[in-house]
Amino acid sequence: MLFRSGEAILEEEVRLAIAQGGGGEGDSMAARRKQAVNLLVDRELIVQDVMAKLSKNPQAQKFMDKLKEMAGKDFERNIRNIRERSKAASDEEFQDMLKSQGIPLDLMRRQSERNFIAVNYMQQRVMPMTDRISGADLRGYYDSHPEDFTVPDSVVWRHIFIAAAAFKTREEALRLAESLHARIRGGEDFKSLSKQYCHGDSALRDGEGMGRKRGEIKPPEMETLLFKAAAGELLPVVELRNGYHIARVESREFAGLKPFDEKTQKQIRGKLREEIAQREMKRMVSELKRLAVIEYPGQ
Repeated sequence: MLFRSGEAILEEEVRLAIAQGGGGEGDSMAARRKQAVNLLVDRELIVQDVMAKLSKNPQAQKFMDKLKEMAGKDFERNIRNIRERSKAASDEEFQDMLKSQGIPLDLMRRQSERNFIAVNYMQQRVMPMTDRISGADLRGYYDSHPEDFTVPDSVVWRHIFIAAAAFKTREEALRLAESLHARIRGGEDFKSLSKQYCHGDSALRDGEGMGRKRGEIKPPEMETLLFKAAAGELLPVVELRNGYHIARVESREFAGLKPFDEKTQKQIRGKLREEIAQREMKRMVSELKRLAVIEYPGQ
């Protein structure tokens, strides 16, 4: 793609954007390519708009230099993380690995810098709008979108399973279960005891029982007991066909609407900010496209 300014989006950039974008399951390469091209065009329009505005103000060059400096630091931090995950023994080996995948480091740097500039510019454009989100806006969203704040009954619980088959008699298994129950009641750490004695997979989850919502609890015979218990309550030892279960309810959440508290308001504010950002970006890009001249080779 070539813009009126003479700036071009190279084929290598498109391939890199495809690799970074991933795409949805089942997406064809053509669909992933189209998405990558659209994102690159949108980004380039924003970057060029930044450059054009700042070029009219000599003092603004300091801001651009600072922005590029920040972009450089952001890139170095990200590339360092990528290199660590790659297990490359040296910078040379890492760069050779990138080249073998058709991803030159210089291209990655350019892509990262321009993405950083576009995102930060958009944040500056959107911030004044998001600052105007009022308490009434938050309440209005909460009242008009109850489906977003409806929560089901749920329980977080600790669990130890003592398998009867691991002992010569069921009485031996029961004695251990009752002993552990007494130790927990006396204040010993449930997690540690679960890791040490549990014959089930709760031991692999720091003693957390499987399932939190109705229909998810395993074993299912525990569900009614758990949902009748209060937070912090240690249930009596439960005997089932295959052994004995010790369970304690850690926390309970009851079905209904989340309260309109600080946490919920923060969630709504973030959602509204995202909606404003997306709307403003679409509006801005549409206007820039209307004024731009973009050439697509081969079309």
